[in-house]
Amino acid sequence: MAKGKERRFCDGPPPTGAQQSRFIATQCIALNEARESRFWLRVIAATHPSTAPQVAPHYEEVSELIAMLTASIKTAKSNPHRGG
Repeated sequence: MAKGKERRFCDGPPPTGAQQSRFIATQCIALNEARESRFWLRVIAATHPSTAPQVAPHYEEVSELIAMLTASIKTAKSNPHRGG
């Protein structure tokens, strides 16, 4: 790859079915990990109330990531132009 050029998912030809399936599977793994992280943040805040102020921003951040990953997966599955 040429120096200074980044390879992006949307560069080049449209993804094949296998590539799209792999993309969706990877996004689903990330979504599950984010959900688990949010669960443990909730457990930490509940069992150690003094940490709640430190946990809150991370909980909000992971909730935003969950929303983004969910939207990404739904789009990838429903958009025929992307191989879903």
